[in-house]
Amino acid sequence: MDAGTGGRCAYVHDSADSEWSCPHDAVTGRDVCAFHLPPSEYDAVGLTDADVSERLLACVRDDTQRHNEFVGAHFGTLDARNVTVESDHAYPVRLTDVTVDGDLRIDSANVVAELIFDGSTVHGQVCLDGTRFVTDVSFVDCTFGGIVSASTTKFEGGVVFARATFEDAAAFDAGATFLEDAVFTDTDFGGPAQFRGALFENRVFFRGAHFTADADFAGSVVEAIATFEAAAFDGETSFRNSRFAGPVKFGGRTDTATTFADAPDFRRVTAEESLDFTEVTFADGVDFADAGFEADVDFTDAEIYGEVVLDQASCGEQFRFAPADADLDTYVSCDRTTIRGGVLHQPREGRLLFDFRQGRLGDVDAQGTPANDAIDFLRFVNTTFDGFDFTTYRPRLEPDYRIHRFDVATDVAPVDLTAREEELTYMKAKAGADRIGDGRCQSGFFVREMRARGQRARDRRKDAGGPREWLRATLTHSYNRAFDWTCEYAEDPHRLVGVMFGVILAYAGLFWAGFRAAGTTLEQGSTTPDAVMHAPVALDYILLSGEAFTTIVYYPAAVLPSWQVRLIAVSESLVGVLLSALFLFTLTRAVHR
Repeated sequence: MDAGTGGRCAYVHDSADSEWSCPHDAVTGRDVCAFHLPPSEYDAVGLTDADVSERLLACVRDDTQRHNEFVGAHFGTLDARNVTVESDHAYPVRLTDVTVDGDLRIDSANVVAELIFDGSTVHGQVCLDGTRFVTDVSFVDCTFGGIVSASTTKFEGGVVFARATFEDAAAFDAGATFLEDAVFTDTDFGGPAQFRGALFENRVFFRGAHFTADADFAGSVVEAIATFEAAAFDGETSFRNSRFAGPVKFGGRTDTATTFADAPDFRRVTAEESLDFTEVTFADGVDFADAGFEADVDFTDAEIYGEVVLDQASCGEQFRFAPADADLDTYVSCDRTTIRGGVLHQPREGRLLFDFRQGRLGDVDAQGTPANDAIDFLRFVNTTFDGFDFTTYRPRLEPDYRIHRFDVATDVAPVDLTAREEELTYMKAKAGADRIGDGRCQSGFFVREMRARGQRARDRRKDAGGPREWLRATLTHSYNRAFDWTCEYAEDPHRLVGVMFGVILAYAGLFWAGFRAAGTTLEQGSTTPDAVMHAPVALDYILLSGEAFTTIVYYPAAVLPSWQVRLIAVSESLVGVLLSALFLFTLTRAVHR
């Protein structure tokens, strides 16, 4: 600092590309102006913080361009509360590389002039509450030692905090509004960052921002693009109840991907356009409960460690969940979740266990290595299938078609389903297979549904409140078991053919026993004693049984000598009619499947 000449401030500011000299008049008896005079010398020249603040506002109102420049100024407390900061010309107010030892107060003000605070340091608090910034304001490379508060502040022009450092809390909440671009690129938030309820009507950039403490964006609204690439969230992070009307980008290449050290809270978030989490690291899980994704959501090559919650979330037709790495058993909770389409891909390292309960699954492709093994990591309970293609996974589903359990060894607790819940699960799976025309899977799920229905009847029998209810449940269970045993609920004609031959052989034995009891044989209706002593011809009785099985037989008394034998014939005819009808029904279903 050289000695002043002609009453002009002697302060000269050297920068990398230029040299700036102060245009203001020096204080009497000093070489520098009031703006470059150290606050510790104010008393000596009869100045106060209020005097200096008033002089600055007067210079801003001056119609001389250079009087708006305060480069390298040094203030105690800079106070512009409840005033209108405006200039008689369009040039910005330059407060670059300024040092404020105390507080910076621009609250409840109306700032019409453009403000540039680039490179400045404020050791105290910064209060912008309730202020209206009509045009641009810039805080590039600034350092804030105290709390920065901008509650209910309205930024009508662009606002830039790029590469700024907030050593304490930064509060842009309680209705802070950004009408133009808001730039927080490479900003370091050392204390809690609060954007709760903030409104961004244009683009917002947090690329490379570092949130050392908690970050709260709950209830915020972004009407355009939101960028969080390469951001680092070290504390608790909340986007609960936020709405993104434009594309949101958290991911990118490895050097630009975002990291969450704690589980971020995206509950009840609404994303109207694409949401990009490619290569993002979730170190402790993530919560998307009740979220609404109307467009693409991409988790390609993300790293996910900890539980993922998608309960009651609604996902669009391009939900791509394909992380690169996960824990050995990363649990993905999908309670009442809707995924209309997309990909669920197993990671290269670790496993994802998707647990769908009472949700809806559309045209979703579960992928793994090999591809059809991916179904082993999905569990479905009472889930509606609306386009999910079971055909790909049929080799893993056969023969039991069980989907209400994970088909891999895991520490995840099994679901203890009631018989009714299991019946509904496979009823909906059957309907889903029918929608895509997969008859074999439809058949397998129908068998599971019917067996669960039989178990339900058995449970009702145990809990029967009286003999009538017990009898009804017993008959229902018996019919169900018989239907399963004979033809697997009309899904297995081969089994029914075997049952039919078995019935014919069994009745052949009954005929033989009946004839012996009557003292006769089947040979020409003979009643000679010698015939009784000799063993019957087995084929004759098998043929008689077959005839009785396939026709309504009217035999003379000489052939069927006793009422017991006639009763055997009538009963076999009745059984034959029923089993033959069942065979035709089962065969028709098999052809249809």
